[in-house]
Amino acid sequence: MSTLETRLQAFLTEHGLAEAELSTPPQADFGDLATAWPLKQAKLAKQLPLAIAEAKQLELVAEQPAWLAEISVTPPGFLNFRFADHALWKQALTVPEPTQFTGGKIVLEHTSVNPNKAAHIGHVRNGVLGDSLARLLRAAGRQVEVQNYIDDTGVQVADVVFAEQFLGQEPPVDQRVDYWAWDIYSQIQPALTENEGLRHQRDEVMHLLEQRDPVWAARAEKLSSAILKRQLETFARLGIGYDAAVFESSILEAGLWRQTFEALQNKGVIKQETAGPNAGAWIIPFGGTMTLEDGSKKSLDKIIVKSNGTATYLAKDLAYQLGPAKFGVITAPLKYNQQSQPGSKNPLWSSLHGQSQAPVGGAEETITLIDQRQRYLRDVLREALSALGYPVLAEHDQHFSYEVVSLSPAAARDLGLDVADAVQSVTMSGRKGIGIKADDLFDRVRLAIVERGTDANAADLLTRAAIRYTMLKVNPETELVFDFEEATRTTGDTGVYLCYAAARAQSLLKKGSKIENADLDSEPLEKTERALLLALSRTTDVLNQAALLRSPSLVARYVYELAGRFTNFYEDPLVGPIVRETNADIKNRRLQLVAATYSQLIYLLDLLGITVPSKM
Repeated sequence: MSTLETRLQAFLTEHGLAEAELSTPPQADFGDLATAWPLKQAKLAKQLPLAIAEAKQLELVAEQPAWLAEISVTPPGFLNFRFADHALWKQALTVPEPTQFTGGKIVLEHTSVNPNKAAHIGHVRNGVLGDSLARLLRAAGRQVEVQNYIDDTGVQVADVVFAEQFLGQEPPVDQRVDYWAWDIYSQIQPALTENEGLRHQRDEVMHLLEQRDPVWAARAEKLSSAILKRQLETFARLGIGYDAAVFESSILEAGLWRQTFEALQNKGVIKQETAGPNAGAWIIPFGGTMTLEDGSKKSLDKIIVKSNGTATYLAKDLAYQLGPAKFGVITAPLKYNQQSQPGSKNPLWSSLHGQSQAPVGGAEETITLIDQRQRYLRDVLREALSALGYPVLAEHDQHFSYEVVSLSPAAARDLGLDVADAVQSVTMSGRKGIGIKADDLFDRVRLAIVERGTDANAADLLTRAAIRYTMLKVNPETELVFDFEEATRTTGDTGVYLCYAAARAQSLLKKGSKIENADLDSEPLEKTERALLLALSRTTDVLNQAALLRSPSLVARYVYELAGRFTNFYEDPLVGPIVRETNADIKNRRLQLVAATYSQLIYLLDLLGITVPSKM
């Protein structure tokens, strides 16, 4: 069923307003939707916008459909539209779902934490955005496979395995391995920065990992597998799971990088430098330079293989993108094992020491969630795909970009950091060991929620709601400044508040009588009643827009708006208390409205990965 907004857009198009953009008027008394089309036309027609609006109003009123109650004009030339109450009611009580989009399989890669330390709050933003996007796209009818790429041969893992030997430390039995690795990773960084000889030793370790040296590969696998296990448990607490875990080591062992390198050579996409600082390295020769923030120049040529033979991150990412786990252009076999994953009934296909074929990969489109600092590398990767002769694949490789997470001064002080009063936010750094580990974040938020009198059995779900909503409510392109106090409030723009709104609706339904079809003609709607009805009627339009733009944050903002309209409704003295209403028709109508609100809140919150506790 087409929504009221789409029907209005079609009605306007039929009458010459195809380019009219609809928006919400500044005052509810003006109407439900409005357009500034007459103001734009006035410049072309050299007429007063109010005159154009009034002329168009007469034309539209002459053919006004029954689902429109009023078409009005307000200065300086806006056309306003008010929907009929019965049409709003029918739309609001229709089960909302986005339009079912068609298309092939989407491989969505998110989280992809290096298995060299505990996951932190920045990784949480990635995982929450990715998981919510997958839920939204699946609701819109797309086949989505979620992959977690495990970079177990990269420089970060090499840092930790090297540090383990250099520092002479082993994971203690009384400490989590991912927390221990967090510490030694930051401990080794100053030495690597200051000592060139140590860097060369670390680089050799990384080279041996890529060459799959049995001794170093075994060390790295033991450590990274133990850390990954902890990371999966961490994300399970937030309701995040995966369909496949693709290990970089398995990509190397399957020969995918070797075949990718040969393809790059044969197509002339790369060349080997013979002179200068990169002599011996293989590069993609883009030419030119870019100016850095300090004024220095940097070559735009991108190194694929260093002079010591070590493949760069971009090189292995190309092999991953072209291989069977994603687009499947390079067809060397990549096999999998099926294993359980924490917090999920769905099995996880793991490519580590894979033994059999699996329904993994074969993407028509890929979406990769990486923070905005990696935008340039994603652009280079797409350029390489085009240069290899795959312009369509380059077009179908999408980068979901997001800004980093920083700490509020209060959160930083809570972690024991010395923060000046004038500081607005504190940037985290894994190399310096500054940041909030994801499990510590969960535990601290949970403690704050319990201390505020929340039912202990509901605390885990409310903690998940608080964290996930905090990550989603801010536009991904905006830096997120995390604050413990802000995230755990039970009122205002928080996930806990959204859960309370849904729980309150459920409570009203339990206290109310049997609900029958409402009689809209018995009494006129109160303002807060109609405002809630209007919000409910917009759900499908919001879902369509969110799915089209691939923006779970749009859903998050809308859920908060809907919860706010519901709060205004049930707290309105002209409406409540609903269960004490003596007019049976009015009581029934309002309970039916509560039921519609509850079902939509539960549906929308589920798209955000939020489950409302049965008892608050």
